[in-house]
Amino acid sequence: MLLLFNSPQPWFQLYNFHYHSLLQDILNAEEIYNQRTDTKIKALPNRVIGYSIGSTLPLINSRKMFPVTAFAELCWTLSGVRDLSWLQQHTKMWDEFVNENNEVEAAYGFRWRHMFGRDQLLTAIEALKKDPSDRQIFISAWDNSKDGLGNRWTSNVPCPTCFSMNIIKNKLNLTLFLRSSDTIVGLPYDMLMYSLLMIVVTNELRLKYPGLQPGNITAILSHAHIYEAHYDIAKNLIANAREMGKNYIIQDLDLNNCSVSWRLQTVSNIIADPDTAMIMFKDCIYLQFDGKQKFPPMYKPEIIK
Repeated sequence: MLLLFNSPQPWFQLYNFHYHSLLQDILNAEEIYNQRTDTKIKALPNRVIGYSIGSTLPLINSRKMFPVTAFAELCWTLSGVRDLSWLQQHTKMWDEFVNENNEVEAAYGFRWRHMFGRDQLLTAIEALKKDPSDRQIFISAWDNSKDGLGNRWTSNVPCPTCFSMNIIKNKLNLTLFLRSSDTIVGLPYDMLMYSLLMIVVTNELRLKYPGLQPGNITAILSHAHIYEAHYDIAKNLIANAREMGKNYIIQDLDLNNCSVSWRLQTVSNIIADPDTAMIMFKDCIYLQFDGKQKFPPMYKPEIIK
């Protein structure tokens, strides 16, 4: 299921079409047993999903989405810390995975910024500033010394293990690899957070290349699955997507429709002052999502570790 970026259909419609088609394809798959989680699942290998950013960020249209939550996760991730205290002021999404010190042991932002001998994220930005044709921009959150391979040392070994970035035709593109993708709980927010990451990196690089634009984001899902406890939710999401034109008005996130210039949301500004970055982002969201929109129900699926 490849997304063709040059399709004549609007790209945001394609994103929703491919997401809900993916859910349906998984539901049609044979049920299997997952030993680690002791639950039944339906799964498919090697799926691909993506979209072209432009100036509008598409949201899944079959459920209520919370962009502020995704942006808060991004701010916390860019900070490169394990401690969850700052993020808990904005969302409880990681609370299931903290240790006795209120830390996420395998926090991928910490790994991007402080492990493996260098700050991968800031080094990547500097490398692209020096050479926009660089094809070696690859950032990993996977610790080969102890993650996986039968070692159950933590409850949250990174699902988004790595990503690469490149600049082609004056657009920054990002390719994300997910070794495991919970398509109900994780995938919508993974796509949203990494899209926001690509955009704030673009904003940072605009300091050197003013005409640079955000381009395509593509996610490779090595193992795309739905847990048995989420089968009915998946069916409801598919049904909601089919009813969109009749019952719901969904507004995508227009990055140009902000009270403060979106281009101020750079990596360095967010790292220096995440609280101000959050205020600016919330203003942008509240300007567009003013409570008058109708959304499908918000499902609260069980988080399965």
